[in-house]
Amino acid sequence: MQLTKQQKEEIIMELAPWLPPKKISEEFGIPQGSIYYFCNKHQIPKYQENMAFQKEEYKYEWIGLLQDITNQKMQNVRELLNDNK
Repeated sequence: MQLTKQQKEEIIMELAPWLPPKKISEEFGIPQGSIYYFCNKHQIPKYQENMAFQKEEYKYEWIGLLQDITNQKMQNVRELLNDNK
């Protein structure tokens, strides 16, 4: 499949933060060096840095969810104890 320059750029902009360059290269025939070059030139986050960022974001969301669940469980127990008085 022969891609135009614009198609390659759109593929890289969309997928580079979410897939390793090797996978993009295998799927679409875009050389890995071209992917890195385009990302650097247009300040598009590369796969590994985006995954590190996503992991950090998810960690904070996960901690917040656990705190919400814990608070709700504590409230349930307090209400249960108050009902048994």
